[in-house]
Amino acid sequence: RQATATLIGNNTFTFNTTDNLELVRQNTVTITDNIITDGGTGINDAFTDCVCTLSYNNVWNNTSDYVNETAGTGSISIDPEFTNTGSDDYHVDPTNGTIDAGSANASTFTLSDGSTLADRPTREDNVKDADTLNGDGLKVNMGYHY
Repeated sequence: RQATATLIGNNTFTFNTTDNLELVRQNTVTITDNIITDGGTGINDAFTDCVCTLSYNNVWNNTSDYVNETAGTGSISIDPEFTNTGSDDYHVDPTNGTIDAGSANASTFTLSDGSTLADRPTREDNVKDADTLNGDGLKVNMGYHY
């Protein structure tokens, strides 16, 4: 089924043996504020027909980080230094470069309970994103840490 618009934001994709994130016949996809690591392919636009906007993602240590796409604004490629993957603990250290490195607009994401990411402190630095004002606005952490 083809979607008209899809948002993939604030997720952690890791240790998938093939594609961490494979885009298959989507019209418009926004991919932002994710950690995508240690897979066969980080982001794969499999059919090259995606109108994709990539920004503020940490795509690191995949066999191929990008296939038919390129890193967007604010994207980085660093080790997220997960706390303990052997115990399925994917927290990152509060000093990691993915903390407060996400987009300014992500703090407006509305969650299922009606709150936004700006309303919640993260598990990593215990700071509400509404309290993290940088030169270009509010900043969220990359990945899922709420």
